[in-house]
Amino acid sequence: MSAAADFQDFLRSTQEKPTYVLLGVQGSGTNLLSKLLARVFNLSMLHDQSLVVRAARQLGPRSTPREVGRAYQALRASIMKSGRQRKFHGGHTSDREFLAGMDDRFAEAEISTAAGLASFVYAYHAFRLGATAVGIKSDDLWAHASALDHVLPNRRVILLTRDFRDHVVSVVNKPFGPVEPVAAASWIQRRFHYYECEYQARQGGHHVRFEDLIRNPRHTIEHLGDRLELTPACCVSTFVDNFTFKPGRIGRWTTLRRRDLEWCETILHRELLDYGYGRATRTSYRPSRVDAIRVPLLDTVGRIRQKLTQTASRLVPDNARRDR
Repeated sequence: MSAAADFQDFLRSTQEKPTYVLLGVQGSGTNLLSKLLARVFNLSMLHDQSLVVRAARQLGPRSTPREVGRAYQALRASIMKSGRQRKFHGGHTSDREFLAGMDDRFAEAEISTAAGLASFVYAYHAFRLGATAVGIKSDDLWAHASALDHVLPNRRVILLTRDFRDHVVSVVNKPFGPVEPVAAASWIQRRFHYYECEYQARQGGHHVRFEDLIRNPRHTIEHLGDRLELTPACCVSTFVDNFTFKPGRIGRWTTLRRRDLEWCETILHRELLDYGYGRATRTSYRPSRVDAIRVPLLDTVGRIRQKLTQTASRLVPDNARRDR
């Protein structure tokens, strides 16, 4: 049987199974859970910054071959950016090497819907990897939540939460997004709202707490597999024994200044209580007019500095960075 026929069979088999969608705001531990899903359950876990959903959502219920072709070419152009383009503009997938040869398969496919285009790209990535099921982790998926029924009608969602205060600390230490804790709290809350609504609206999803994954990985992973009907591709106990989990990533919120902690807990009050994290402070922080002006200003200045630092690092040749 030819490789083309093999892929067509694989594509049909994946269309009969759900696509596993990892929902988590950046900084919550999605890279860790994505890695575990790939290694333990042999999911493909394409990291594409929502490029596939963004391209596919433009298609109507019954699109013409020309419309599908335009959407595919736009997607392909984003995925296959050159190293220089990726360095300065982003918007690419780190897994693009596993999508090589996709053009030939696209020419043989009969795609007329948004779901068909997304299924094709995700399945091809899984096929090249040798994965047994399709999974995705897209950091910007919150911005396309309204299109998921259109693009991924057959999906199972995994909602990942992290103690929202630790999440704040994680975000302010990343090379993206807010640099002030209070701004980070609002940033997290806005994005998490979309994921929470998606999780609550879908049956058959599963919630994972980052802290449970770190403290009791074997039970958490096994429970996730049972809940989502995923068969482990390895011995979970052996895998956990040989994998490095970092307990130091829990409880970092204690380094926050008292005012910032109280303010963040005020913003994220409902989320902290609903997901079992509780609060360390008892009173709500009501910012003064000065604080209401000062904090956004500090965050804006910090983001400008952050952007300048990123731009400067991109101007340094890769070999020069390696030689440091």
